[in-house]
Formats: sequence, C-alpha cells, structure tokens
Amino acid sequence: TKSLRAVGINYVTMAVPWTDVEVSEGVFRYDKFDAQIDKLARDGFGVILMLDFGGRQYFEDSGALTQRSVVPAWYLASQLQTLSRDFSGNLTPQVQLTNPTARRYTSRFVENASRYFKQRHGSAIFAFAIGMQEEFEIKFGQTGYTWRDYSPESLAAFRKQFNAEMPI
Repeated sequence: TKSLRAVGINYVTMAVPWTDVEVSEGVFRYDKFDAQIDKLARDGFGVILMLDFGGRQYFEDSGALTQRSVVPAWYLASQLQTLSRDFSGNLTPQVQLTNPTARRYTSRFVENASRYFKQRHGSAIFAFAIGMQEEFEIKFGQTGYTWRDYSPESLAAFRKQFNAEMPI
C-alpha cells in the first residue's frame, strides 16, 4: 500500500454487496468489512463504499464468479413482484425501483449500512456511492444472454424487409 500512496492514490473504493450485509431479512452483519476498512485507514487511505444492490452477479472474495446475485437470496425468494424483467420478459435479480416495496427494502439497506460504517469507521469513510442499477445490455452481454435473434433466418428476414443488414 505504500507504493500506492507514493504515486498519489489516496482513496479506495470498496463494494459492499447487499447479500453480504443483510444475511437474512432484518439481520445486518458488517464484520466482513471492518478489518479491511481498519487496515486501509491505518495505511492512510480514505474509503469510498459502494452500497451495491444492482443485481450484478456475485463474486466470491477469491474472485470466483458465482451464480448468485448481490441481491440477497432471501429477498429474491420472497419479493418476486419487485424484480425487473429482461428483454424476453423473464425475471432478473435486478430490483425494480419503481416498486415501493423494493424502494423500502433497498432504502433500509442503504440507511443501515451508511449509519453503521460512519459510526464505526468515522472519518475513514470518505463517501458512499449507491450501486442501484445496471444497464441490461452490459449485464446480459457479460453473462452470454442475447436478446436479439441473429439466426440466418432472422438475418434474411431483416435483409428482405429493410434491404439492409441487421445492425449488430
């Protein structure tokens, strides 16, 4: 970390996935992050915490990609009516923020987490960022989902109808 400070890096951004914090409905745990933030503060870094409920796929601490989402499994199981739909109309782990119930749960996470981290870590916390939504085109592109049919038949039908190649 000294080499980072030597080149002028003063702040570190850390993701705080909702699933790691609200381990079951209404039960909040922060111990996973405390030691990391304490070390960064001792080394002279300010910390920017991204409170993430954006629906992206979850990475283990080892860096391994999982089939889980940053949205807690208990929420996904109990709040289907508050989830977004992909281009095909299928439910996704993306929270639908136009739904009042979804806003209530995500607000509770943000308020609880920001209060805890500010009280526990004080001036080490420089700022909070909220990870609330991802662009579907990016998310589905990363997971191999394609929302447009690029089959030879579809390409031919497009060419016939518009006298042009289908944009890709």
